Amino acid sequence: MCLMQSYLGANVLYPRTIIPVMQYDIPIVIRNIFNLSAPGTKNCRAPIIEAEVKQDSVAYVKGFATIDNLALVNVEGMAGVPGTASAIFAAVKDVGANVIMISQQ
Repeated sequence: MCLMQSYLGANVLYPRTIIPVMQYDIPIVIRNIFNLSAPGTKNCRAPIIEAEVKQDSVAYVKGFATIDNLALVNVEGMAGVPGTASAIFAAVKDVGANVIMISQQ
């Protein structure tokens, strides 16, 4: 989640600093600088501890970030199919949109 936030514009999260955090399971707490008494949001791979759930007594997700006028497109099964990526990017160009991130697995 932090890696995606860093790519999508969270100005204090830099992708190169998030990679080792993910590799070594280091939790990150994102805080609101304008409301320091707020607990913030903890991003980590650790399992939810029952004591934390009882203490919060609310859903685990505290919030999420959005970006207006942004679409996420997932294209699967195009490995080895020539021209698929070209057709997708041509369609993006035709509507005047910008690609801000590409992830290939």
